[in-house]
Amino acid sequence: MSPGQAGEGRQAPQPQGTPASLPPEGGGDEGPCPGCSGALRARGAAELGDLGGHRRAVPPLRAPGAALVPITLSGAWWASWVPHSGCSVADRERIGQDSAYEQEGKVQFVIDAVYAMGHALHAMHRDLCPGRVGLCPRMDPVDGTQLLKYIRSVNFSGIAGNPVTFNENGDAPGRYDIYQYQLRNGSAEYKVIGSWTDHLHLRIERMHWPGSGQQLPRSICSLPCQPGERKKTVKGMPCCWHCEPCTGYQYQVDRYTCKTCPYDMRPTENRTGCRPIPIIKLEWDSPWAVLPLFLAVVGIAATLFVVVTFVRYNDTPIVKASGRELSYVLLAGIFLCYTTTFLMIAEPDLGTCSLRRIFLGLGMSISYAALLTKTNRIYRIFEQGKRSVSAPRFISPASQLAITFSLISLQLLGICVWFVVDPSHSVVDFQDQRTLDPRFARGVLKCDISDLSLICLLGYSMLLMVTCTVGGPVGREFQEADLEADSECPEV
Repeated sequence: MSPGQAGEGRQAPQPQGTPASLPPEGGGDEGPCPGCSGALRARGAAELGDLGGHRRAVPPLRAPGAALVPITLSGAWWASWVPHSGCSVADRERIGQDSAYEQEGKVQFVIDAVYAMGHALHAMHRDLCPGRVGLCPRMDPVDGTQLLKYIRSVNFSGIAGNPVTFNENGDAPGRYDIYQYQLRNGSAEYKVIGSWTDHLHLRIERMHWPGSGQQLPRSICSLPCQPGERKKTVKGMPCCWHCEPCTGYQYQVDRYTCKTCPYDMRPTENRTGCRPIPIIKLEWDSPWAVLPLFLAVVGIAATLFVVVTFVRYNDTPIVKASGRELSYVLLAGIFLCYTTTFLMIAEPDLGTCSLRRIFLGLGMSISYAALLTKTNRIYRIFEQGKRSVSAPRFISPASQLAITFSLISLQLLGICVWFVVDPSHSVVDFQDQRTLDPRFARGVLKCDISDLSLICLLGYSMLLMVTCTVGGPVGREFQEADLEADSECPEV
């Protein structure tokens, strides 16, 4: 039944016991309900009896081309509706297109539901009862589960012009109107700018933005994050976020995560990945190397000059009195101390690191071992002279060299033990120059010598130095007894 549809047609025959149908549109007096003019029309003839008695008589639908007929209503429902409508059945009032009657908005869904049922039954009858009029045994009774499948398969245009379909869950597709709140001429109103029916239909030309421009504004909730920034979602607002930059040695793993680079790497400029930290070493042209190298060259030159002088005057009384054998040993130790400077600046590798371990403390051990032996020789000679005129033992040049090399061998023994316990190798220290700004981070290539190992390496040399320093003043007590001793002890 579709309210508001009007048309001329013949009067439907009326069953007995029912009131007369409303007259056709345009006939009779309007009576006390002038807004109810018009006729309520429908396809075919339908008469609703007393709904309270659940009785109805629906004649067959009209044949194609048959005229429309008016519908007569009676019963408790009609009697209860008339007082609220302002119309009177007794006055034969009509509801038409020009009446004040306003149909409820949800009636169209009821009509579409009836049509959906009709289309489903029609399709079911066509498939199960082809060529038959009325119900066939396969539809008597109707299988509800099978009928539901046909209902979900219907597809037709509803009374409002919208397609009527159902999805796999039996739900009708959502249809939404999209409104925009617009200000025009000092008044505000909502304007339809689009709709949603399975997909978005948006009419950009109907949209208005601040400043009366058509340019789409940028989102004020959250702008896209730049490379190297992660999204931190705002609590309670999953579509909004804050952009936080990856700091320090972090790089961007994905849109929401920053991760620290490995210890030997630093982030790239845009912090989207990691790259190796540059490795540096002490260069020969570095200011930190030029001055030590200059002093080493001067020291080596001076040492060689003294050696050449000693060799030239090797048999003179002065050279002999100074203990030329130990003097040569002392000069050799000084020469090693200066040459070690070149090993400290050379590029660290297995060979360079091994030579550093050997010669770093060996030169000082040789020098102080020779000085200690000479000091001890003078002390024993004059102490023995106080008790007897015989010479003390082990004061010959060969004995002095044997004592000196015995002291040096202890240093070499310690170095050998160190090589066995901790083999020499080079390492890259990434912590020494790990700055707060990763752009300036550097890895330092150096030999693997810890502070403790260095102290142990130089500890023996320091012991010889302290012993020689403490024993040195003893020779001064014998300055008046022997001029030779007075000339040797100040060397300490």
